[in-house]
Amino acid sequence: TATEIILFYAFIFFLYFFRKTRWAKAGFVLILILAGLDAIYWLKQVRYNNDLKITYMDVGQGNSALIEFPGGKKMLIDGGGFAGDSFDVGKMVVAPVLWEKKICKIDYLVMSHPQADHMDGLRFIAKVFGPKEFWYNGDRSSDLSYGELMRIINDRHIKKITPKDFPNSRNFHGTIVRLLNPISNEMNTSSSNSKNSQLNNNSLVLKITLGKFSFLFPGDVEKQRESLLVKKWGRLLQSTVLLCPHHGSKTSCSTKFLQTVAPRFCIISSRSGKSLSFPHPQTLKRLKALGIKVFRTDLDGAIECRTTGQDINFSTFIK
Repeated sequence: TATEIILFYAFIFFLYFFRKTRWAKAGFVLILILAGLDAIYWLKQVRYNNDLKITYMDVGQGNSALIEFPGGKKMLIDGGGFAGDSFDVGKMVVAPVLWEKKICKIDYLVMSHPQADHMDGLRFIAKVFGPKEFWYNGDRSSDLSYGELMRIINDRHIKKITPKDFPNSRNFHGTIVRLLNPISNEMNTSSSNSKNSQLNNNSLVLKITLGKFSFLFPGDVEKQRESLLVKKWGRLLQSTVLLCPHHGSKTSCSTKFLQTVAPRFCIISSRSGKSLSFPHPQTLKRLKALGIKVFRTDLDGAIECRTTGQDINFSTFIK
């Protein structure tokens, strides 16, 4: 950041004149004190934060969200990516966000489902940020990036967690994480012949709760699976903030699902353009009719939400 850059060059300047003038010695000591205070500030922010911070990153047409739990643990849900593109979103977009926040380790790496716009950016993060657990739904993909990601996971002996390994909930310093999808086989009667729909509907769905506020991460589930989730979980789906399923496509965000989740805020992670239908006008119309405040990464850039469990605040990169 600008503060560290200024401190670095001031350090070099006063070090150069250290033996020549008395004022340089005083300046050098001052810089050391300021650098120490800066280090203490960031140590508290990264390792000893008391609130829950969630950053929905702008990764274009894809999803990636950083979860900073109270107490210092870090989770990354999805890593963005572009099918058939050599641009490494993990290296060029996600990692710089983490480094700017002085984060050098991700404890929990989560892949909602193995499609490029959620998966590809995870490779660099798995390689560089030393996660200890990798959460995924167990689905496989013939995509080369999936094979590369799994080789990294195996080579680094990262513990793999699938739904059968997941308890009813996990507690991270008072923040509760629940797994709501994939649902049990007896409820899953899907007969869809679309491979993409099957991958979408098997997405991990996570609900994160601290105090009065909850955050729902539904991956790319479509209307049919939304209906089953409503049937199985009912009011448990209620969340303050909803990450819009499938980037706001017309195949997701059904009215019944939105009414059951009853979010006050909705985050849409997508890249708008004439060649794309994300978010779909019908989805935006439904969100508006229900009075839900919408944030969009294509318009607002990265969106950060911070809560103590008693209050909640949003900030955006662009606005």
